[in-house]
Amino acid sequence: MQNGLPLAWRFIGATLVIVAGVSFVVGRHSFQEDRELLEGDQFLLGERLVHSGAIYCLEPLAARDYPVIDTFVRDLVDADGDVVEVSVMRGGEVLSQAERGRDLEDGVSHHSAPIRLEIAGAESQLFGTLHLSLSKARTEGLLEQRAWEIIWLSLASFVVLAGILAGMLRRHLGRPLEVLDARTRALSSGDFDTPIPRVGSAELGRLAGTMEQMRVNVHDAQAGLEARNRELVKIGAEKDTALSNLTVALDRAQAAERARSEFLANMSHELCTPLNGILGLTDLLTRDTPSGECLDRLQDVQRSGQEMLHLVRGVLDWSAIENEAVQLEISTFDVGEVLAGRVNQARVAALEKGLRLSFELAADWSPLRLGDRGRVDQIVGHLLDNAVKFTEHGVVSCRLGPGPDGRGVLLEVLDTGPGLGGADPLDWLEPFQQADGSTTRSHGGAGLGLAISSRLAQLMGGSLTIKGRQSVGLAVTLALPLPLGDREQEAGDSRRPTPLRVLVVDDNAVNRKLASVVVERGGHEAVQAADGAQAVEAVERNTFDVILMDVQMPVMDGFEATRQIRSLERARGADRVPILAVTAGAFEGGQERCRLAGMDGFLAKPVSFDRLLASVEAAGLSLPKAC
Repeated sequence: MQNGLPLAWRFIGATLVIVAGVSFVVGRHSFQEDRELLEGDQFLLGERLVHSGAIYCLEPLAARDYPVIDTFVRDLVDADGDVVEVSVMRGGEVLSQAERGRDLEDGVSHHSAPIRLEIAGAESQLFGTLHLSLSKARTEGLLEQRAWEIIWLSLASFVVLAGILAGMLRRHLGRPLEVLDARTRALSSGDFDTPIPRVGSAELGRLAGTMEQMRVNVHDAQAGLEARNRELVKIGAEKDTALSNLTVALDRAQAAERARSEFLANMSHELCTPLNGILGLTDLLTRDTPSGECLDRLQDVQRSGQEMLHLVRGVLDWSAIENEAVQLEISTFDVGEVLAGRVNQARVAALEKGLRLSFELAADWSPLRLGDRGRVDQIVGHLLDNAVKFTEHGVVSCRLGPGPDGRGVLLEVLDTGPGLGGADPLDWLEPFQQADGSTTRSHGGAGLGLAISSRLAQLMGGSLTIKGRQSVGLAVTLALPLPLGDREQEAGDSRRPTPLRVLVVDDNAVNRKLASVVVERGGHEAVQAADGAQAVEAVERNTFDVILMDVQMPVMDGFEATRQIRSLERARGADRVPILAVTAGAFEGGQERCRLAGMDGFLAKPVSFDRLLASVEAAGLSLPKAC
């Protein structure tokens, strides 16, 4: 639907407006010139009459012949139809006056001239003043007549000129534009087959030619687009098929990832649960067995179990690192104490191989730092184990001190082993790099220790570097930006709690019995529950100081049991009982889930005798805050 007037009519309308404006300006200018001319003529007439009359009245006025003056005044009014009033005055006194009967205020021009006697060489003598008023009626009539003449002339000129211009515009602009408009609307409707005729001349002809070329280009482009569209439809169908296949593959990959996570959690539980029993019972037996061959064999079993635990935890830790599920637990601890403990653990293996193991702590430097003690201990353990494992003779030395800028912690582990052997040091920090070739077969291991240590160092904002020494062996440097810690926080509470009543919840009878023995050997009372439901029933009937809660259990898991126990405490208004999660499940976000469920601590199986007892007694000293 067309909106408004056609372009040609708008051009014609604009032209007519311009012509009308020009005609108006020209007519107004002509009228203004006529007005000025007529008014000027009337003014000159009035001046001539008043000055001539003043000269005529000089002699009678000087002779005081007032009748002559009266006659002159009346004759002047009667003789000229434009004169409406004449008066002769002297010193404010009217000597003679005549007027025509009409309103003297409207359309009148006033003139005056002195009646003066001029004598050469003497002072002039003033006898009076002649006043004369002329009517503008005749001038206004002439102006009105002239205005109508201008109007009719302008109107006639406008009509003639407008007709000529309208015809020319219609012929040279209107009709060509109508043709172009019709073809443009046809193009907008998709008709690219009908050619556009060359209409008009000059600019319109060039415009028509340009539009025709555009039509040809669009026609060719449309044909190409239709061919391309058919090709794209075919590609789209193939893409939809590929996308469908990709969606299926993605679903399978996500299902595989979920299965992998579930597998790792189950594997962690299934491997660490029996390992907890093996290592725990072996620990108890070594404490109860006197020295001798039996003790040596128990220690061999314990070392084998620790090696197996080391491998299992390595795989699980690497999985957690890949899934970005590692969470740092920040506390104040003594880095020197951690290193000394690991050196003492590695000393047995070093002595068996005839190696000398040294430990040097920088002087005038505080090893008390703020960080994740467990992860630092894990890294140091990996570095020392590797150094002792791959060094056949010589020395393994450790140096602990401040970083290059005096801040942070710098640990150097030096050995006299085979060194890099021409390999790239960065390759040693990749996972499973040691799992192939004779090295693994000779020394064992999954090749994850250095990779895990490097990633953990990066998580803590530090770095792990490996360099070959000039003579023989390796220099492994661990740099961690650990700030200074508070000694009061690190010291902790050395008090021993009064005998505690501890609820041990675990579906594995061996682990349940083992934990109970550890608790009882610490001088406390242990009550056992085989699942979460039994634990809730036990809390309903009795009061406990600490609860050791397994997570993965039949009937009711540890999460639900903890939530129900917390609800029971709120309903009774009872004090909050510390609940420590003791689980073998290395699942993603496990510690966070434990905190959200209402647990106060997290112990990963296998847990040592000393650590389990220390955690129970620490929980019993004061009520921990909810995590």
